[in-house]
Amino acid sequence: MTVKASAAATVHTAHQDLTKPWMPKLWHGMDFFAWWRLLRKNHFAVEWRRAHTAVAVTGFSVANTSLRWLQELCYGRRVRATEIQDPIFIIGHYRTGTTLLHELIALDERLTFPTTYECFSPNHFLLTEAFVSRFFGFLLPAKRLQDNMHQGWGRPQEDESALLNRGAATPYARCAFPNHAPPYPGAEDLRTLPREQREQWMQVLEQFLRQVTYLRPRPIVVKSPLHTCRVPTLLEMFPRARFLYTVREPQAVFSSTCKLWRVIYENQGFQKPNYVG
Repeated sequence: MTVKASAAATVHTAHQDLTKPWMPKLWHGMDFFAWWRLLRKNHFAVEWRRAHTAVAVTGFSVANTSLRWLQELCYGRRVRATEIQDPIFIIGHYRTGTTLLHELIALDERLTFPTTYECFSPNHFLLTEAFVSRFFGFLLPAKRLQDNMHQGWGRPQEDESALLNRGAATPYARCAFPNHAPPYPGAEDLRTLPREQREQWMQVLEQFLRQVTYLRPRPIVVKSPLHTCRVPTLLEMFPRARFLYTVREPQAVFSSTCKLWRVIYENQGFQKPNYVG
């Protein structure tokens, strides 16, 4: 009983932290063009109670775009000359232990990984990561709401957030407006995406991994449940890539996944989810 009460108190505290106005959302790392496309695809349907967040994201998006141009000026040539070493992809359904495995493998100093800051700020982390990680750690809740795992700017993170913030096609875009149809049908496995969107997705991922490799020239361990659907595309990009596939008892996965998406929709969306459709 004491353990359950303690866990409930931790979740309640994490929820309070996540809803504080200064806590970053998934969208704060977007450049202006990605943010504008997301709003336009959803007909600017921001509910009034989240309007302040939308205004803040708009301001950040302008800054992110300016910093991206500056980063390209400072590092672009060196990043383009960087070779990506054969990556390792951790795949598997949500809530099967991919995050825990990512955290454990990241302890191997022969490897590297995208950090939370790099995934949330893919437009300019080469310029800003050292400063923000050192002085603004308080902006993140100490633990993730959905599972109480520790988090921080320097901890491993899934690269799907980087793809989102760079404007690539990803199912995560629906989290902003959960009552609308997915803005990128086919973004799970990429096979039915329009050719232009698929090529952009590949370019964004490759550039992001080059930037991480430039910063830490070691093989990258990448984790994203959605990459489970994209193995053919990933092998097309990285023929020597390796994959680690996680599994878990199905009933536990189902209930845990439902909780995950409820938490994301309710805390990240610009409209109150109605869970219809």
